[in-house]
Amino acid sequence: MGFRFFDAPRSEAVNGSVFTYFSQFRSSDQMLTASIETAVLVLVFLISLLTNACMIALILKGKKLVNFQCFVLNLFLADIVFVGVIPVIITIRWTESWTLGSFACHALVYVMSMSGSVTIITLAVISIERSISILQMRLRAALHCKLVIAVVLTIWLFSAFTSLPLCMYFKVITIDVKDEECQICTLEWPSTVQEIIWDVSYGLLSFAIPGLIVIINYTKILKITKAASKRLQASRTCSVDQQQIRVSKQEYWLFRTLLILMISFFIMWTPIYLIIFLILAQNFKKVFLTPTVFFWVCTFTLTNSALNPILYGATQFRGEWRHVLCFFHFKSSDKRATELTHTNVRGQESQAAPSVICG
Repeated sequence: MGFRFFDAPRSEAVNGSVFTYFSQFRSSDQMLTASIETAVLVLVFLISLLTNACMIALILKGKKLVNFQCFVLNLFLADIVFVGVIPVIITIRWTESWTLGSFACHALVYVMSMSGSVTIITLAVISIERSISILQMRLRAALHCKLVIAVVLTIWLFSAFTSLPLCMYFKVITIDVKDEECQICTLEWPSTVQEIIWDVSYGLLSFAIPGLIVIINYTKILKITKAASKRLQASRTCSVDQQQIRVSKQEYWLFRTLLILMISFFIMWTPIYLIIFLILAQNFKKVFLTPTVFFWVCTFTLTNSALNPILYGATQFRGEWRHVLCFFHFKSSDKRATELTHTNVRGQESQAAPSVICG
């Protein structure tokens, strides 16, 4: 990302106009706007933490982990890291001038970029694992612990490396706003050439190529599923074909879930990647972008961290989610039933228990 943006109000620095990113210098009548922004971010933060933690607990609760489940756990971990920056963003929206120091300035967008890269690459790895498993006629490939750990570590290290320029070139600078000196955290590239190289490389390595891998593998899985279905219809006495259609039916639900996760990622992350190239275009032509627009685009992207576990859990853990939701209902209903039937025998008390079915 670059720094040659014209902000509202326009802030002058040594090298000209700078974009203030999450910092926005408001008038006193804009406090309501900051309150709305805070309420939205707090809601996204709480829902994301709760849903991702629940999904991690449900997966770990299983009797035996398999390869793709470990990668899904990594996906939810990346979501938690991603929304971990929300308290910092809230603080910036209220303090306006940067007060969090140099370390937070270097880390904020770097952590966001790294966790986003981890998410899309993990989705690509899951698609590869699913494609291999389908070709080998195994719905749940046995867990290869060392291999999974190596892949996960490679994903994080690669993402950390490709996002490193954001850590290096984000810095705290002093600008003049309404005849007062204020500090902001902004991104300042040494040269336009370096900015172009990173923008293009990052867009390809952390978005376009992983996305293409996902599309290729899920297209392959869909073709395998359709082919197995046609073979079964042609010869229902063939045991091999029956096994293939059995696997394809089981795989269909997981395939659909992961496909939805991929689509939601591209929808909710594409605006951020477009902003990267809008900033690049600013080097050649003025582009109007305010911190408010940047904030709401980032908030839209942050919402993906709350959506991922909801989409995954709605299809893969429907029964478990119902049990969680019904747990509190049973507790409250059981308490009322005990109060009403405390003079009856134990068998009558049992009959007074709640009749809700949470299968």
